[in-house]
Amino acid sequence: MKPNFSRSNFFFLATFLLLTSHNIFSQCVLPGSDVVNTGSNMTVFFTSSAIDALPITSDASYIVAISPSDIVVGSASVASADLINGQQSVAIWGDDTATPELVGAQAGDEITFQLVDGNSLYDLDLSFAGLNSYVTNGQLPVIAASAELNCSSSDSNPSSTCDLPEPDVVNTGSNMTVFFTSIAIDALPITSDASYIVAISPSDIVVGSASVASADLINGQQSVAIWGDDTATPELDGAQAGDEITFQLVDGNSLYDLDLSFAGPNSYVTNGQLPVIAGSAELNCSGSETISSNPGCTDENAFNYDDTATEDDGSCIEIVYGCTDNGFLPNGVTSVNGSPTINDADGDQLPAFNYNPIANTDDGSCISVTFGCMDSAAFNYDSVANTDDFSCIPVIFGCTDMTAFNYNPLVNTNDGSCYPMIYGCLDTTAFNFNDYDYDNVGNLLTGINGVDVNTDNGLCIPVIFGCIDQTALNYSIPSGNVLTDANTDDGSCIAVVEGCMEVWADNYNPVANLDDGTCDRLGCTFDWADNYDNLAITDDGTCDRLGCTLGWADNFDALATTDDGSCDRLGCTEDWADNFDALATTDDGSCDRLGCTSEWADNYDGLATTDDGSCDRLGCTSEWADNFDDLATTDDGSCDRLGCMSDWADNYDDIATTDDGSCDRLGCMEIWADNYDDIATTDDGSCDRLGCMSESADNYDDLATTNDGSCLFTGCMNPDADNYNPQANVSAYCQFLGCTSLASLNYDPTANEDDGSCIAVVQSCTNPAAYNYNPNANEDNGSCLFDQNHVDSLSNYYQYFLNQYNTVVLAASILQAELDFADPNSFGEIELNLIPGWNTVGYNVIQPTDIVAQFEPIEDDLRLVKNNFGDIYWPQFGFNGIGDLIPGQGYQLRMDQSRTFSFTYTDQRRAISPMVPDWAINMETEVHPNDIRTLVKVINLLGHEVNFDQVSSGTTLLYLYNDGSVEKKLYY
Repeated sequence: MKPNFSRSNFFFLATFLLLTSHNIFSQCVLPGSDVVNTGSNMTVFFTSSAIDALPITSDASYIVAISPSDIVVGSASVASADLINGQQSVAIWGDDTATPELVGAQAGDEITFQLVDGNSLYDLDLSFAGLNSYVTNGQLPVIAASAELNCSSSDSNPSSTCDLPEPDVVNTGSNMTVFFTSIAIDALPITSDASYIVAISPSDIVVGSASVASADLINGQQSVAIWGDDTATPELDGAQAGDEITFQLVDGNSLYDLDLSFAGPNSYVTNGQLPVIAGSAELNCSGSETISSNPGCTDENAFNYDDTATEDDGSCIEIVYGCTDNGFLPNGVTSVNGSPTINDADGDQLPAFNYNPIANTDDGSCISVTFGCMDSAAFNYDSVANTDDFSCIPVIFGCTDMTAFNYNPLVNTNDGSCYPMIYGCLDTTAFNFNDYDYDNVGNLLTGINGVDVNTDNGLCIPVIFGCIDQTALNYSIPSGNVLTDANTDDGSCIAVVEGCMEVWADNYNPVANLDDGTCDRLGCTFDWADNYDNLAITDDGTCDRLGCTLGWADNFDALATTDDGSCDRLGCTEDWADNFDALATTDDGSCDRLGCTSEWADNYDGLATTDDGSCDRLGCTSEWADNFDDLATTDDGSCDRLGCMSDWADNYDDIATTDDGSCDRLGCMEIWADNYDDIATTDDGSCDRLGCMSESADNYDDLATTNDGSCLFTGCMNPDADNYNPQANVSAYCQFLGCTSLASLNYDPTANEDDGSCIAVVQSCTNPAAYNYNPNANEDNGSCLFDQNHVDSLSNYYQYFLNQYNTVVLAASILQAELDFADPNSFGEIELNLIPGWNTVGYNVIQPTDIVAQFEPIEDDLRLVKNNFGDIYWPQFGFNGIGDLIPGQGYQLRMDQSRTFSFTYTDQRRAISPMVPDWAINMETEVHPNDIRTLVKVINLLGHEVNFDQVSSGTTLLYLYNDGSVEKKLYY
């Protein structure tokens, strides 16, 4: 296709070639090169396998991203209508570092994700192809996912509702990249090693800068990041959507205004790319003495007066006097205004007592914090304290003398009520109750007669009853101890009666109470006798002993006088034993018999106590037999083995003796399969069927296991249509958006669907030569009024412009003539030297081409491609969110290796399928052993979820678990 040069094209070229006059000043105010970064973002990419694992049922389902500070920092719809090839990406907005509030993700933050599906909220457990850590402009693929229900309004409590996070996310800032080609750089008058370009918004805010010194160029090119306005703050601190950006060049002491030609409209677009393809510079100011622009406060009475500032930026702050000690003192400072600093319980510095957070100038009035009780009615009131520490103690009156009888340890104020301790015995049952003759240490007291005892001295003497008659048998002789000697007669005295008082004696006197030593007793006095009497004093010849008097017995007693029939002999009393003793009367357990003692033997002897090695057992002694008897000692020919005896079976057993009907043959048993085996008995998962496996195809075969390239896709096949489907191979309805209103200024007769772009007709004067010219009018109504002087000046200007226009027309005709003979298929073949990392390039082919086919030569080293709208093409995961490359647009390429590349014209279209790259398959995944791990899904190495009924033996599979772990196994 050849370019169509219209009148508007010539007007653009004419503007580019215009040379205007300029003035040279002796002093220049040069813009600075520092620009505030108002924010950025990171892209998290959800593969189709991750999306398929989510419980999505609603047409309005969406994912939200949440920072560790519980801030929603990103969201994206995952409804089927909004997915691209079953995949989706989420922009994670970073924090705006230019404001103190935390409004986005910070570097290193681990992002969590939730799914909102209708009225249900799910917590997502994701597996990433990399570290889940926020990185500015980073990309992070999600290769597997599982969901755990957090809340649902259909729970057992129907009245409960879920607190669902909203999908709206505040954009905390972004940028656009303006790319200066080497042609544009070469056209600039750069002479200084410190030259730089600044970008200025329509609000005169410097919104970007970049060095263009030769040492800082990359292949003679450079890019400038245009920072957008931070919409989270009321101040305008960056470019706004649609702003036309102007550029200046600072070269040494010279300032140039730049007139640039762009490969697209010069309009700020978030995350957009805009290549500069040509440019010229007009000197704005130059001089031997340069005054660099230094905005600041120029008010000498202001708190932040800057004597180096050359331009007041409205930042002056009024001086506010007061105490400024906020507790954060420089290292080594230990006092404020001569007063020591105070630390809290954790050792942190405390602010001064009268710290004023509004003050910015210290007036020496700081008062150190003094803690104490500030209640004047309290016992421990501190008149010096200025900060109550809640230590106040109330006044309690009473006796405070520790030696007084009524001393109270809880009292803190003496009221004169103390009285002394009077020691004595306080036990009313004691012999010496209320006797105060002794103090608490036993000292005799005098001079206190008539005073009652109030303090026990521990010297109470108990009342002790007893006989105190010294002539009585039971007189209690005093020991000199008042605590043990009887002191009260109880009438118990007994008269003395002498005699034998031993009850065992033959002459015992029961009336006697004083023994006179006359006691005597008759009996056997020999201790070997059974009737020995240890109390007998006089032997009476009656001693006798019972026992065995027979000499053959084991218990023969030579001292026995009378046989008691107890004679006994130990030995074996069992006549079956080999050592039987006929004289034995008591069995001593020594019986013994030789024989086979093993119960498993055929000749087992139940009475044998000692094995003689004669045991024997008949049975099968061959280990290969099913009835092998490992105890058998003699083979009886009974060996047998069950198994498959048919040689056609996979499990044929050539040594089986009895067929058990277990014969089996592996094969495909599904009639629908191409490799169906009608004699197979067990399906081995090898079934295969050729067909279309793309679910989005019209002829999708859900039984097919191998794609045979027969898929049919119905869609619009016209590349000029708005709903053009590059995958379609069956033609369908094509959509052409535009203004369909006949009454509109921009009515489009080719449009079949209105896109809301219609522009209403505004009638007024449209002639710029008229002094009532209305620049907003788009249709002239004949109301123009003219002034001759104004018309003459416009006519002169128009004539000047017409001359320049004719020059451009001549140049364009020459270019048109050259283009007529040019090969459109080779148009724009410029060799690009791509380096590792990010590269910004302009697509210079005059027709759209398929991005997959265009980058096929370098797809192994190409990591990511971004367009002006933040859409991405990710070849390693088989994700194309861009579609076609558009002529004149810029793209960002992230390369893993250096490559040389040229755009060429191609009409090929290359289909791609979701996949998982080797580095993601081989990567190690962090495992959380504390989690309850369950299997989420099983995928093959193409990223497709598998059906075990259709998986061949020996297939390598990835098992994805809900804790993010992945196991790689062979299926068999």
